[in-house]
Amino acid sequence: TKLHADIPFIQSYLDTITNAETLLISTDGGLFKSANYGVSNTNITLDGMRNAQFYDVYTYKALPEIIYVGSQDQGYQQSIYDIGGNYYFEQLISGDYGHLVSSDGGDNLWMNYPGFTMLAKNGTDLYTWDFIGYGNLWIPPLMADPLNPEQVWLGGGSASGDSYLYRVYYTGGGLNYEKKTYNFSSGSAGAIAAIASSELNTDYWYVMTSKGYFFYSTDAGVTWTKNSVFDGPDSHYFYGSSIVPSKTDLGTVYIGGSGYSNPAVYKSTDNGLNFISMSDGLPYTLVYDMDILPEDSLLFAATEVGPYVYVPAENYWYDFAGLDAPYQVYWSVEYVDTIKTLRFGTYGRGIFDFKLFEEEIIEPPVAIQSIASKDNFTVYPNPATTQLQIVSELYFPSAIISVYNASGKLVMQQQNVGLNINVPYTLLLNQLSAGIYYLEINTSNKKSVQKFIKS
Repeated sequence: TKLHADIPFIQSYLDTITNAETLLISTDGGLFKSANYGVSNTNITLDGMRNAQFYDVYTYKALPEIIYVGSQDQGYQQSIYDIGGNYYFEQLISGDYGHLVSSDGGDNLWMNYPGFTMLAKNGTDLYTWDFIGYGNLWIPPLMADPLNPEQVWLGGGSASGDSYLYRVYYTGGGLNYEKKTYNFSSGSAGAIAAIASSELNTDYWYVMTSKGYFFYSTDAGVTWTKNSVFDGPDSHYFYGSSIVPSKTDLGTVYIGGSGYSNPAVYKSTDNGLNFISMSDGLPYTLVYDMDILPEDSLLFAATEVGPYVYVPAENYWYDFAGLDAPYQVYWSVEYVDTIKTLRFGTYGRGIFDFKLFEEEIIEPPVAIQSIASKDNFTVYPNPATTQLQIVSELYFPSAIISVYNASGKLVMQQQNVGLNINVPYTLLLNQLSAGIYYLEINTSNKKSVQKFIKS
């Protein structure tokens, strides 16, 4: 087996009884073992490690069990099957891939490698086009064309090192390109770091540069206007920033980037003319990616210090990691509407899913599918509006029910609660504001903790 070229460490182990020497070779492609001084090597980290470094994750919309990922040094991968929620991936091509985008649910999936743009048709048929010139980010941003899934928009460089948009398109046997004329780097604005368009009006386009300059267009990129007074967040140094247009209000747009000496996230409600900070609750960090729910009820961010959720009703960010998610760099986030799930890509622990439910509860609680708990309790609805139903499979004459906010502060408690078998207990939530909470049920001999959202 060939070794990966990036080798940060080699360690030798000697069996003092047999004098046999074993080499453990650490690479960016995993840990290899050799018993013959490196003549042959075996990768011992192909299964079970769960330590993948993902730049981006894209879920095939027609069948959400199929997941495409772009990884650090482990290439472009596709999930081939899952067992009990554990997904197994197959590498289609090696290298570093990011910015996976598609406007037809994944049948035509575009992505970037440091040096070329690649189209994956039907997941596996690969076509590439090499970048022109220099001045772009190492893995530059892409925007799926909202009207033509067989073309994409690249934030590229040029022979002079300036930044331009490129229309890259499929021709039937390969990829071709058209370079646009507007120079986004004029005035030392930096490289193109993010590109986005509005779902509400596909003529509304947005660009942000690596130095935080913001541009907007209302004619699908034919002409551009630069916000000359706004100094927004800089981008990640080789990957870029994030732009998320509202799904309900045309002209409302969220931007995210580096936030160590300034706010990491801003919002504009006038199509980029003015911006306001959205930093309350968010630590000083770098925002890699953001996504928003269909009704703009919650905004999610993948950051250097973990996953975060913004609750517009409170104008506040909350830590979304809870008790189960790893302390890790979160590089991407995607809301998969068909399964009501937030799917985060991490840089060292693979993919983490957070299951959500409908943003608006239309049916009465008795008609909502409940969430089964492994601790003999069922809690519904989730999200909840005015009340939460708690059903126990066992009889507990004197339980303590506590509610903690996302920061771990106790905000509600009821003592000496009698829980009868399969009889719903109603917990009123009127005193709670919208946000993420943790429900703790203490029955003297055990505790059960479950996460819920108050909408």
